[in-house]
Amino acid sequence: MLSQLTATVGGSQTLTRSDTEGYGEGTTSSRSWQEFHLGFGNRSRGTSTSWNWSTGRSWADGTSWSDATSTQRVAGYAVEPAVLQNLPDHALLLATRGPAGP
Repeated sequence: MLSQLTATVGGSQTLTRSDTEGYGEGTTSSRSWQEFHLGFGNRSRGTSTSWNWSTGRSWADGTSWSDATSTQRVAGYAVEPAVLQNLPDHALLLATRGPAGP
C-alpha cells in the first residue's frame, strides 16, 4: 500500500507604479477700439492659443514563491487485508512472534 501527502504553501506579490508629467502654455491677445459711424460704442476682438502635452509611464515588479513538502508511506502486509476479510466466520487466526516482530 502506498499513500502520499503533499502540502504546498505559496503566494505572489506585485508592485505597480505610474508617473505622469505634463506642461501647458498659453497666449492671449485682445484689441479694443471705439466706433462712431454706427453710434457710440466700444468694440473688441481677441484670440487665445494654448499648448499642452503630457507623458505617462507605468511599470510593475512581480514575485511569486512556493514551498512544497511531500511525505510517502509504504506499508506491506504478510497477508493482504482482502484475504483476511474473506475468511469464513469460524476461521481461527494464530499470531506468533517471528524475527521481524509479531
